[in-house]
This record gives sequence, C-alpha cells and structure tokens, in this order.
Amino acid sequence: MKRKIPYILSIAVMAASLTGCLSESTMGEADFVSKVSDISLIVNGRTQMKFDEDRHQIAYNEISGQFRVMDDDLNNYFVITLGSMPGKVGDVVPATIVYTTQDDIPQVTADFTVSKYENDMFWLWNDGKKIGTVIRILH
Repeated sequence: MKRKIPYILSIAVMAASLTGCLSESTMGEADFVSKVSDISLIVNGRTQMKFDEDRHQIAYNEISGQFRVMDDDLNNYFVITLGSMPGKVGDVVPATIVYTTQDDIPQVTADFTVSKYENDMFWLWNDGKKIGTVIRILH
C-alpha cells in the first residue's frame, strides 16, 4: 500500500493541474472584456502581468507603435508592437507581443481584434491563441 500512495498522489496532482489548464484556456473574448479592466497581458486565461503603478512603468512610442510595461528592475515585462494603430471596436491589427515568464521570453505574432475601446484604453484579443491585452494610449 505504501508503494501505491506516491502513484495515487502523482495522478491526483496531474489531474488537478490538467483541470486548471482546461479552465484557464476556456477564456474567450467576452470573458476577457468583462473580467479584465486594467492594463495587462492575459495568456490562456492566466494573467501574465498586470500594471501596478507602484511597481511598474509604462511607455509608448508613437513612431514604432510600441507599448511597454515593465517592473522597476526590468526583469518582468511585456512589449506590444502594433503594425497599425487601432481606431475603433472591430478593427483588426497585426501585433507582436514579447513577454517574460518564470523561465522563458515568448514572442507571439498575430492579428488582434479591438474588442473594446474606453478612456484611451484598447482591449485587444486573439481568439486562436487565447491572448488578450489591454493597452492605454499615452498622450
């Protein structure tokens, strides 16, 4: 019986983690728009980074169409480079997103749909990759 306990625990841990992955990846555009209200990056239903003005900096380069959110020590960040500036809900804009995780710096290039526009903030969503980001135009 003692030999079976580690196997049972392993199976339980795997089942719990798989269940978590399944629920995270089910976030769709409607959930993204209704549940995410601040500058942030969401990947597969999971918040990769959320802007906190006490710990983070934001920057925008109008010439390159690049938005950057980074922590004060520059270890965690996400950078979004837009192929064109969005103008209204429904616009589709090409973009490249580079962001940090615990052990990697992924890069994703895709077309993003403007799902919401409010108070100089755009909600950009790609349904195929389940990635959403909220960015703010800085004047």
